[in-house]
Amino acid sequence: MTNSQPPDPQSSQKPPLGFDEFIGILVALSTIGTIFFWGISKKPQGFNFTTFTSPQEVPQTEASPSPQPVPPVSASPSPKERVVVVPEKNRPGSPGVAVAVASFPPKRQPSPIQPLPKIIPVVPAIVVPPPPKASAPATQVKYSDIPNNFWATPFIGVLTGRGVFQGFGDKTFRPYKPMTRAEFAVRLDRAFNKPPEESATNFEDVSSNYWAYSSIKESEITGFLEGYPKDYFRPEKPITRTEVIVALASGLDLKTPSNPEKILQKYKDSAQIPKFARDKVAAATQAGLVVSSNPQLLKPNLPASRADVAAFLYQGLVKQGKVKKIDSNAIVKP
Repeated sequence: MTNSQPPDPQSSQKPPLGFDEFIGILVALSTIGTIFFWGISKKPQGFNFTTFTSPQEVPQTEASPSPQPVPPVSASPSPKERVVVVPEKNRPGSPGVAVAVASFPPKRQPSPIQPLPKIIPVVPAIVVPPPPKASAPATQVKYSDIPNNFWATPFIGVLTGRGVFQGFGDKTFRPYKPMTRAEFAVRLDRAFNKPPEESATNFEDVSSNYWAYSSIKESEITGFLEGYPKDYFRPEKPITRTEVIVALASGLDLKTPSNPEKILQKYKDSAQIPKFARDKVAAATQAGLVVSSNPQLLKPNLPASRADVAAFLYQGLVKQGKVKKIDSNAIVKP
């Protein structure tokens, strides 16, 4: 009986690892190490599969039998990349875990809404010009049909500058044009600022939509003009020089002089002055309100021209101290 030799102790060991098994272990260790390094270098936030903006799944990375290097994962991914760990289906020879690197656009941070600056509108200051003083220089306005040596030129120029008169579109004044009662009422309204003295009359021939309605009312309640019997005003009737003088004497409350007839003797045509107007004309003459191209003639019954009315109104403003006196030979000296 022959003794058999004892078995070789090395023959009982497991066969050495194959190449594929070695590669699988190497890939698994590399993957675990990468995940471990990434986990300790970034605040753990858990796995979030809702960060994909597209409903398509990320393709899984299969373990290759040949050695494939795993893309390095940066410890601090760029703002455009996110590392997502995707579990891989179990299959023979796979490490069981795959790493996918997906690029996503960075989340847009909402820009802070800056409050608009408060805008405070700047309201321009309203400058109200002071009323003209008696010592203020006369403002001259020139017209093509009024020469510099015309007797009423200084009166017309100042009253046009004050808005009492207006020229025509062709830059003329038309100084000889007769003035109606309605036009004279408008000039009175613009020239004087006098409180009312009596209630207004509803004139039969002046409707509420008449162009000079308010001025006619104003001239009556301030005591300058009166109507005719049966409550008629006759707005289109040309006004006479005597009527203008009487209106100014009444509205400015001029006192009748003690010797009116003696004052009226200054006029060569004093006999033509109506009886009802003699005291008023004398009062206006004494106050320096009468102006005429010929101071020796009053021409009481002639229609008052635009130049006549401008001169009479100017002298009325001088009486009130609102304009400066003008040295003119056309002013009748008392």
